[in-house]
Amino acid sequence: MLPCADCDGIQTRLQLHGDEGERRYELEETYLGAAGDNVFVTEGEWVRETRRGDGTEATVYRLDPQGPDRWFELRPDGSLEMLDGEGRPLDGALAYRLQRL
Repeated sequence: MLPCADCDGIQTRLQLHGDEGERRYELEETYLGAAGDNVFVTEGEWVRETRRGDGTEATVYRLDPQGPDRWFELRPDGSLEMLDGEGRPLDGALAYRLQRL
């Protein structure tokens, strides 16, 4: 569940397929408490990168590397933390984490 400015929250499901060869993702976002169409599904390619910051290495998944970037950093507990469009942590990062199912 991710925070939402004008709804009750965004139920988010991200699936990353294929670690070698073709890498595809499916992102399903359901806006809870919103009127009208509230389910959005996005598909595309992803890449895995290793980034260095604050003296540590981090594994980052970037969705649609040829388009508008959406970044997720792999955390030690296996969760994915959503980053901003430039790959930096968002304010209140704990609220922007997807837990592995």
